[in-house]
Amino acid sequence: ALNIPLISIAGYEADDILATVAEHAKAKGIKVYLVTSDKDCRQLIDDNVTLYNIRKHLEYGRAELLADWGVTPTQVVDLQTLVGDTADNVPGAVGIGIKTASSLLQEFGTIENIYTNMEKISGVKRKENLAAFAERIPLVRNLVTLDRNSPVELDFEGWRLRDIDTEKSIALFKALGFRGVLAQIEKSVPQGQGLFKQQDSAPSLFNQSSHVHPEIPSFTNKCSKLSIEPPIQLSGSGDWQYDYILINNESDFEAFLIKLSECKRFAFDTETTGLDPFTSKIVGISFSLEKGKACYVAIRTPEGEPCLDENFVMGKLKPIFANKDILKVNQNIKFDLLVMLVNGVVTEGVAGDSMIADYLLHSGERSHGLDELAKRYLNHEMITITELIGVKGKNKVQKVMSEVSSEVVTIYACEDSDAA
Repeated sequence: ALNIPLISIAGYEADDILATVAEHAKAKGIKVYLVTSDKDCRQLIDDNVTLYNIRKHLEYGRAELLADWGVTPTQVVDLQTLVGDTADNVPGAVGIGIKTASSLLQEFGTIENIYTNMEKISGVKRKENLAAFAERIPLVRNLVTLDRNSPVELDFEGWRLRDIDTEKSIALFKALGFRGVLAQIEKSVPQGQGLFKQQDSAPSLFNQSSHVHPEIPSFTNKCSKLSIEPPIQLSGSGDWQYDYILINNESDFEAFLIKLSECKRFAFDTETTGLDPFTSKIVGISFSLEKGKACYVAIRTPEGEPCLDENFVMGKLKPIFANKDILKVNQNIKFDLLVMLVNGVVTEGVAGDSMIADYLLHSGERSHGLDELAKRYLNHEMITITELIGVKGKNKVQKVMSEVSSEVVTIYACEDSDAA
């Protein structure tokens, strides 16, 4: 849609491809700007190659390199060899950082000259570290040096900047909900071309359009009978079909365990007294085995309300959570896995996390929280945590979840596992 060329070669990293293209472009007399903040690419800098930081809108050339690292472009590989590359797990000489490596190269010019003049280097420990590193220099240098001869199929004519395909771009950005970019395109398109139609609502992935993401299910707005009368109401643009149950006694819990042990997949969500999975106490767990249905197992409740013993619940859940054939999912499931682990329950068969899935699909979005995903994908407004425990402020004290009525927590917790 944007007519941006994509170069990809199996087995080669992006910086190797950049190095190769830059090398061939120089040979053709082309002035090269590499839009990257990758420090490995600093070894490519010369009179015809400049790095460009698109976020800071800054050019990075010889002068900037000298001011930053104190070396010339031809010394960058030697500096990286001495320092190593922690990002790629390439260890350098022990005790040699950028400042020390830069100082040595300023004095001696190259790694070879450093080792030729070892008697002039101050510090016994530094000499010992350099001596111990000597035999690893060829390997490390090879690892930090970019490949300027990767098998790129050169097509400088095909890589020329071209106009975007406006119609395809509009369709794509509408589907992805990129309103800001859409506005920019609208300003750049001449009036009267009829490319932009007035929308009844904001662009959404969930407009029920069969030609966009047909795999996404539609959600009805019919409301079923509640298992308990909700102390708080679920909100949203349409009614949320749900059947949520509070479990606070052993007989109901035992009956539920039979269903849980026989299912193939379930979503679960833990409610805790805080945000630290290692120190917070578990208040309860919600489970959803199918769309619109969920239950909440109460473990800690306000004084006077019935609940289940924590050790009893965890002991019963252990074999189910250890069964890798019963798949488990949730939003930000890592937190819940840690909570369960701290309480002696190891979880096998983790099958998905909606937060991670959304990040992989839409990494540029500001939020991947469940509240945001429910709006975007389910057209539903979730209950917020502050509706239960309040907002923390100067003269305001938040409740902990165990102080909230278990009936209220049931609706909140079940909604989370149902949506996840």
